[in-house]
Amino acid sequence: VVELLNRYLAPVVNVVFSNNGLLDKFYGDGIMAVFGAPKPAEDDARRAVTAARQILEQLHLLNAQPGVTWPLSVSIGLATGDVVAGHIGSERRLEYTVIGDAVNLASRLQAIAEPNQILADEETFKKIKGLMTTTRRMARIKGKAAPIPVYELHG
Repeated sequence: VVELLNRYLAPVVNVVFSNNGLLDKFYGDGIMAVFGAPKPAEDDARRAVTAARQILEQLHLLNAQPGVTWPLSVSIGLATGDVVAGHIGSERRLEYTVIGDAVNLASRLQAIAEPNQILADEETFKKIKGLMTTTRRMARIKGKAAPIPVYELHG
């Protein structure tokens, strides 16, 4: 399992770094990446979407290798918004991370995404509109009073 995780995570981390993202943390077989911390840029959403697409490409290449018996899949959630970035924890252990509504929303979008699907919130969609095709739907998200628009990113 560790070998498989490392074979998968190595190219994924490279994708994040090549798009000027920050690897926030590993959690189980997943990662949390941030684009725009510690300093926001106008193209953060575009770079996050590019990274998400490249992660799916890397996964496809990994699954096409000889000897792969259980193809891997990922689900990706993207959200754009203000976050608080900094060292969070206790005096015994601090981690640089981000917190905020956009972080929670990205996590919840990832949780409802189907295998090999990229879901984005409306703010991300507004910033990448026209760069790729999307399908809009309404989704109930934990912590939100009413359904919100969610965009599946294609190609």
